[in-house]
Amino acid sequence: MKKYSFILIIVFLLSFGVLMFFQKKLSVSHLFIQGTNNPIEVYVAKSMPQIYKGLGGKKSLDKDGMLFVFNKKDKHGIVMRDMHFAIDIIWLDHGEVIDIAKNIQPEPNVLPQDLKKYFPRNEVNLVLELPAGKADQYGIKIGTKIDLVK
Repeated sequence: MKKYSFILIIVFLLSFGVLMFFQKKLSVSHLFIQGTNNPIEVYVAKSMPQIYKGLGGKKSLDKDGMLFVFNKKDKHGIVMRDMHFAIDIIWLDHGEVIDIAKNIQPEPNVLPQDLKKYFPRNEVNLVLELPAGKADQYGIKIGTKIDLVK
């Protein structure tokens, strides 16, 4: 009986490890911004561990940004946890820009509970983070349509 319990625990731990590995691996997708000619390439964060980590810890981006996909509409807040560069935050509801916060600066040496929280005016189901200045460069404003490239 003890041998079977031990085997079950090992199988559980291995399964949990594999699940965590795949949840940390970010997928990549392309977005098309209304008024631009070329799609942009973004990381896509869907799982809670991916969303929590976001761009935190990255010194720079090797993609154009990160898209956060939420299961339900809400006023999803963003913090600059472990960030090393400024970003533009774009909140979207089904592909339409609802709100924008530009040139949000990192907050080094700030405790997690003291980080400033950025919220949209209305509920959304997507958040796009781009390096600071890119929202203006791409002509993104409230009402702009941003779609996944099919």
